[in-house]
Amino acid sequence: MSYQDYDAADFAADASFQSWVQRTDEAAARFWEQYAAAHPDKREVLREAQMMVRSLRFHAIEVDPADMDAVKAAIDGVLDTEDRKKNRHSLVRRMLIGTAAAAAVIAAVLVMRGPAEADMLTLRTGFGETTTLKLHDGTEVWLNANSSIRYPLRWKSGDVRRVELQGEAFFKVKHAPQGLHPRFVVHTALTDVEVTGTAFNVYHRHDSAAIALEEGSVTAGGKHMQPGDLLQQSALGTSLIQSPDGGFSSWMKKRVVIRDGTLATVALRMEDIYGRRVRFGKPSLASLPFTGSAAMDQPELLLKAVCTVHNLKMREENDTIILE
Repeated sequence: MSYQDYDAADFAADASFQSWVQRTDEAAARFWEQYAAAHPDKREVLREAQMMVRSLRFHAIEVDPADMDAVKAAIDGVLDTEDRKKNRHSLVRRMLIGTAAAAAVIAAVLVMRGPAEADMLTLRTGFGETTTLKLHDGTEVWLNANSSIRYPLRWKSGDVRRVELQGEAFFKVKHAPQGLHPRFVVHTALTDVEVTGTAFNVYHRHDSAAIALEEGSVTAGGKHMQPGDLLQQSALGTSLIQSPDGGFSSWMKKRVVIRDGTLATVALRMEDIYGRRVRFGKPSLASLPFTGSAAMDQPELLLKAVCTVHNLKMREENDTIILE
């Protein structure tokens, strides 16, 4: 079978293609970038295949049969009955379904079996995907696109409930679950967010973090937060301000919202959420102001709004969007 006959699942299963997506082989990267440029008719298929590889990236594992019931329960918490009924395609397509739940649950099922890693699960979302998860203690988690959460299969009564986050997620923490520790900690590489029972959004990308508190109270960055507070951390320091209404949880309503940002903000959001690179014909364009929103499944509308507001033109070059 030639590459011309490949569909997204075929590309995703190709070892050379996987090396390109995972940036582990320069020769493969050169080949596939040249192939993509020479076959514009395959652009959407290649993009879907890239999403498959990113979403289903995992390590070799050994699963303790005694854990399988709990793992199956985790699957049921992510895939609803209707999705399972509709899913009647090949194995790879069943993993994807075109929704975050199906793509991300495969990563969640994979239990890393090292001495210090036993009973730990990792749930990942691909670009443009979101999903939900209910933890062992009843805490609910909404995971944004291109994000991951690492959490234990179950907590012991004396353990602080701790999870690790990369990217962005909204948490609705179960307050003082029976038989478990009352403290709940969300760990990122930049800060820890400690709560007992509350609802809040945590963002951590590009060496900056933002915690927006919706209800309850949290402690983060050495500061005690009240509902409506927004704590921001970066190399420039820490600030505590009032959060814009709905600005940091709009993605849960399937909307991308940018308030008082710049075109550089738009470019960063497009790369973080959709894996699409945006570049500017002139460096000065990056600092132009922008406020706007679009449905999460229509990111092109956000770019069209940018072009309309600032009278710009948009074109694609080697899978990069150029604004000029």
